[in-house]
Amino acid sequence: MLNRNKFLLSSLAAAALLTGCNTADLKTARRAAEAGDTATARATYEELAAYGIAEAQLEMATLTLAGRPTQAEAQAAMATLDAAAKDNASMSIRIGDLYEDGKVVPRNLILAYKYYSQAFDLGSPKAAYKIGSVLMETPSNNELAKAWLKKALVAGDAKAALKLGRLYEKGAIADRSPAKALGYYAYAQANGIEVGESINRLKAKTSAADIQAGVQFARDLSSGVSP
Repeated sequence: MLNRNKFLLSSLAAAALLTGCNTADLKTARRAAEAGDTATARATYEELAAYGIAEAQLEMATLTLAGRPTQAEAQAAMATLDAAAKDNASMSIRIGDLYEDGKVVPRNLILAYKYYSQAFDLGSPKAAYKIGSVLMETPSNNELAKAWLKKALVAGDAKAALKLGRLYEKGAIADRSPAKALGYYAYAQANGIEVGESINRLKAKTSAADIQAGVQFARDLSSGVSP
């Protein structure tokens, strides 16, 4: 009987995936959650989670953790999160985001790093920026953060240039350089990233020679020169 039930559950999951109804139900659940209808959202996610749909499992666990779970419920939810991330890069990033954000679960940069690293190992180039950002929060990790952010920039994530600019301006790295900081800021700005007053603030205290070097460095980055 147990094997038959497992077969039936697998068949239902396959049917849901093949028909696309899981996508529609996920949208229904999201709309319900946004409208404050937690009961409908939870019921829909719970049904989809039973089919083994990772996103629904994650949402169910998130709803549980965002409420007032007992210790047993919280532990079960955390186990669900870990299972949802297994062999799934996008879920790993989302769980890393939960730990980095700290609104649903206690902020834990070590666990955020763990899940972002798992996502990168599963083939997500997007995770390089996430790893670099988390590492950047601890000065002793700034050199490693720099390396990861350069990987992200090479992969096409222009947001990494803004973080690199901050590291080169005032980070705990051996090769700090106002010229490179300006170049990274300028590159980020040219690619649609909001840099605020970073460029003007730095220019105000930087020599003309370094400003010119920064302009050239931004041009080099735009032409494909390695960061």
